[in-house]
Amino acid sequence: MAITGKAYYVTQNRATHLVRINSQRIGPDGQLWLVDVGSPAFGAPVILPAGPKLVVVNLTTNTVSRTYPLGPVILSASLLDDVRFNPAANLAYLTDAGVPALIVLDLYTGEARRFLENDMSTSATFPVSAEGRLLHGSNGNFQYLYADQLEVSLDAKWLYYQPASGPLYRIETCYLNAAFHNASLASILSQYREPFALTPSTGGTAIDAAGNIYVSDADRQNIEIISPNGTRSVFLHDERLLWVDAM
Repeated sequence: MAITGKAYYVTQNRATHLVRINSQRIGPDGQLWLVDVGSPAFGAPVILPAGPKLVVVNLTTNTVSRTYPLGPVILSASLLDDVRFNPAANLAYLTDAGVPALIVLDLYTGEARRFLENDMSTSATFPVSAEGRLLHGSNGNFQYLYADQLEVSLDAKWLYYQPASGPLYRIETCYLNAAFHNASLASILSQYREPFALTPSTGGTAIDAAGNIYVSDADRQNIEIISPNGTRSVFLHDERLLWVDAM
């Protein structure tokens, strides 16, 4: 499934071949889930409609067991970032770091919808920084990454999410889940999300069974812990921790 050469994007069927993987995760089902952003390079337009997708790989047989096309909910400037799961509801949650939004995917039907698009909680007030410097894009402007990191609590009650520059928000999954079938609720979801913690410019996150969220500080080479009550503390520091991601 390797990608080599520009000709790949012209000759291959993008619905059945990987374009560019942004993240990968072992799901609660034990399978490998690959988030294909569908664009050939960072900042390049998404190849629509077949490029963006969620690909599920059976690690026992080393075969693709299912592909979820995400073209219907993706824009040309989108950046599909990462995925987390709510097994009880048979849903997956994804973030769009290019056009700010949360994406909810029904894992049974394959239907997907966008929520909190351009909302304060999915957008970025500040550009991303690392090692004490503000980052710039290829056009020379400051680099903004919108809805990026996300985690689901062990009981699946809360979805935590943030732009890469913070802060961290949360929303009860029951509202997101219900909004999937209720357009009126979807239009007022911003009433149910809430700020949770003031986080630094972040490379990646993880969550443990006790509900502690681990956040990498891209400026200070720290890993911080955010406790279930929202307080922050430094878990560890090491000068080698440069842009820790996918913890």
